[in-house]
Amino acid sequence: MIKLRALKHSDAELMLEWLHDAQIMKNFRFDGSKLMIQDTLEFIDNANNTSTSKHFAIVNEEDEYLGTVSLKNINIIDKKAEYSICLRSTAQGKGVAYEGTRLVIEYAFNVLKLHRVYLNVFEENEKAWKFYEKFGFKYEGTSLDDIYLRDKFHNLKWYAIINE
Repeated sequence: MIKLRALKHSDAELMLEWLHDAQIMKNFRFDGSKLMIQDTLEFIDNANNTSTSKHFAIVNEEDEYLGTVSLKNINIIDKKAEYSICLRSTAQGKGVAYEGTRLVIEYAFNVLKLHRVYLNVFEENEKAWKFYEKFGFKYEGTSLDDIYLRDKFHNLKWYAIINE
């Protein structure tokens, strides 16, 4: 059984696990390899004190931190937010991402009363965008050469899910 809860300081060590995992971080725009425990503790403190973003720990029955799922850039006027997720490698391939996504989308639509949740993903991250399509996000288009990172340009695929 997977559930969402507020991030806690006790999650910081396991959060660093995925931040220091080169295989995971290749799909992100920032370099987590140099982050230290203090950086993750500060992120957790800030995550619990903002109205424009909601960051949740994805946990199992034992309350073990498996990853983070977020709604960022929450815009109450336009009723939309940006979705993101990252899991520890040990939690991948077990349905955790699907359940964590389901729970955060439910929160977005039923609690925040949003109409639209969107995301972007590197075009080369096929595993991720296939997951988003399977979940029900609709492909909206590709921004060509949108991000310059690690000495090359990357295309971004854009997706959204609408509260019908």
